[in-house]
Amino acid sequence: MNDRLKRFRLPETVPTSEQSEWLARVDAIAPVITENRDAAERDRKMPRVVYEALRDAGFTRMWISSEFGGEQVSLTTGMVALEALARLDASVSWQIGVQGAIGRLSDYLPEEISRRLFLDSDGFAVGGVKPSGLAEPVDGGYLLRGEWAMGSGSAHADWLVCTALVCEDWEPVHTAAGPKIVMLFVPASEVVLSDTWYTVGLRGTGSNHFRVEERFVPAEFGVRKGSMVQAPPERDSRAYPIGYFDFGPFSTAPVALGVAQDALDSFHATAHAKTPASGTRTLAANHVVQERFARAEIAVYSLGLADRVE
Repeated sequence: MNDRLKRFRLPETVPTSEQSEWLARVDAIAPVITENRDAAERDRKMPRVVYEALRDAGFTRMWISSEFGGEQVSLTTGMVALEALARLDASVSWQIGVQGAIGRLSDYLPEEISRRLFLDSDGFAVGGVKPSGLAEPVDGGYLLRGEWAMGSGSAHADWLVCTALVCEDWEPVHTAAGPKIVMLFVPASEVVLSDTWYTVGLRGTGSNHFRVEERFVPAEFGVRKGSMVQAPPERDSRAYPIGYFDFGPFSTAPVALGVAQDALDSFHATAHAKTPASGTRTLAANHVVQERFARAEIAVYSLGLADRVE
């Protein structure tokens, strides 16, 4: 009886030229990512050499308008790239996905501010999207204070977005539509990072807490949450005519799919090498393992359609 766990995959379409280019970029920096995975796990943040490889290959500005120094790739190309990165290192892919999501605010911010954040800066612009801070309106902007969790990529950030409840006398303002919320960009040099990221999964993301004691943030460095439900205003520099909240799945789902694809590859190799303590044949020869593996594979690859839809 054949002792092999065979794989039957869905038919693959030919990638677009843009997708092929970005998959080649992933392949080019793959050695840097894989050689530094242990260091990322140990230090609980992305090694600088990995960040620089991603930056130089264009991944940190993948979903930013070309007007602001970005690559402005198609949404599906970005998904393909995130899947490929996640197969190498989930923490790396997660941070690029977070940058993609926060980077979408570049289409909502004034153009001169977006250029400053993304063209004139080569660090991450990431941060906290949960409104756990307070923003008191004052002349020309806001007084901001608070603490935020999940600052993924903060170790290599030049700017951190701080999402806050708009206040009056430091009490959140509530309307019929809910609380008023604003997302404010603050230079990383003016934010205090806390060493809080002790976890099992995604250790290399450096998703530490960060806080702002109290500082003034000009209004032009902020975006009101209410405006993010709709597509950003039409202008020559706009990268994508899609609302911020509609964009979310494009930056997160591919990470999970890439991790699942890598899990299948890892189990496939293990099944051929491992013999149960009570058995004489490898896991690959077990009909139950074969059936369960087939179900898992069809589930994963029926969802991973980013490289089949354009």
